[in-house]
Amino acid sequence: MSSQYPGLGRLASLPVELRNQLWDELSLESRFSFTRVSRQAHAEISPRLYKNIDLQFSIQPKYQHRSWLHVDSGFEKQWLLHNLDDAIKRGFERIPFQQLKEIRIVIEAPDKKDPGQIVCQYKKCVDLAELLEHSMDGLPDIEIAFLDSTSSKWTVKGQAQESIALENVTLSRDHLIVLQAFSRLHKARSAKINVPVASEDGNYLTENFAETWMEKVPFGQNLDPSDPWNDQELQEEMDRVFVDLDMELDLIFGPTADMMRLDRFASWYTDKVGGESKYESEYERIIRAWKGFQEPNESALEKSEQSQILKRLQWRYGAMGPSTRMCCTVQMHRASTNTAMDYRDISSRRAMSGTGTVRMSITVAVTGM
Repeated sequence: MSSQYPGLGRLASLPVELRNQLWDELSLESRFSFTRVSRQAHAEISPRLYKNIDLQFSIQPKYQHRSWLHVDSGFEKQWLLHNLDDAIKRGFERIPFQQLKEIRIVIEAPDKKDPGQIVCQYKKCVDLAELLEHSMDGLPDIEIAFLDSTSSKWTVKGQAQESIALENVTLSRDHLIVLQAFSRLHKARSAKINVPVASEDGNYLTENFAETWMEKVPFGQNLDPSDPWNDQELQEEMDRVFVDLDMELDLIFGPTADMMRLDRFASWYTDKVGGESKYESEYERIIRAWKGFQEPNESALEKSEQSQILKRLQWRYGAMGPSTRMCCTVQMHRASTNTAMDYRDISSRRAMSGTGTVRMSITVAVTGM
């Protein structure tokens, strides 16, 4: 018996029924430790380990450095993840999510008076979706709950809150922007969304999102043109949300917007030595997808608007300058008013300097720090 399961040591001499009883009696931490002993131990213990675990991801809209989201296992085990890279380093990417009992995502309402919060909220949700998307074997039951706080709510006078009016995004209400961040999730065992707005329109849309998450194929394989919620349509809508939120971030005020602009600068420019810019690569992908693309039934006005959007995208990508090394010294000062940064000034400075190295000192006024 022990030779058949060498990775279990002397425990291999016990009948499998007794070993299962032993695993069930161990604490959660002990069971996690045993899964690291060998492949045999992991294969035998992990199904019993994860089947009773609910993971709850709590996402707050405020920008807090090195505080990305909070995770609660329900077994008195909690984690505070700094960012997506931190989650991957801690092994969350390797969790067999499909074996869990449930994943619950609690999303706190953003404050409309600080519109940068919906941008921050969306980006956190996109990162979480990317983490969950790594589960190629599927996902467990998923529930998304929208949580009101003492200072902000998802609804205002019975209407869904809209922190930023996005011109080119069909679903621009706050809770719908958040849901679109999870559009790439597929193969969930079941999906449930606690709708913050009791309306026929809101229920219809959230039901469609839930059905999308239960698609039986990985994202990118549902290309049925007769399905208005096919993966190509979902990706195009996500791209529009990404672009519009990013461009609105240039102009909106508030402490969270200030911090999000600084955070964006940290990942905007790269000298290609330390690795590629994920932010820059996303713009490259969208420009390739949008360039020359037009719906067959688009009107002249819609084509003109599409052209203007593409021009803005190409300008922004040009401002990044793949061959231009940008060294930005950002000085943050306490101030009584918020200041939005004008990136057209950056573009003009780069244009005057050619393709050489550009050094700038940008002063950003930040409140509430």
